[in-house]
Amino acid sequence: MSRLKPARRIDLIEMQVSNLSSKVDMFINEMREQNRQRAAEISALDVKIEKMQEQTDAKFAKMQEQSDAKFAKIEEKLDDMGKHVRNMAVTAVIGVVAIGAAVIGIAYSVITR
Repeated sequence: MSRLKPARRIDLIEMQVSNLSSKVDMFINEMREQNRQRAAEISALDVKIEKMQEQTDAKFAKMQEQSDAKFAKIEEKLDDMGKHVRNMAVTAVIGVVAIGAAVIGIAYSVITR
């Protein structure tokens, strides 16, 4: 390269710089395209994630409704059982009072004879 004339050397250097500049531009364009593709892929993944989140939220809401309905049924059954227990307690008290009255009646009739 040192044997070339200065004008020829400048032309050669300009050509090498131009080639290098073209390669750098090509590399930058490839990187930009890859970035655009990654951004598109990320955007598509974001859409999928949002859809999956919506589906999951809907499933949890449905499960919560089912759970609430089950607990409501259990509460209703417990309330019914409480009513039955109260009724049975009242009946037992009335029965005990009736037995007491019968015993007192029998004792009174025996004593008054």
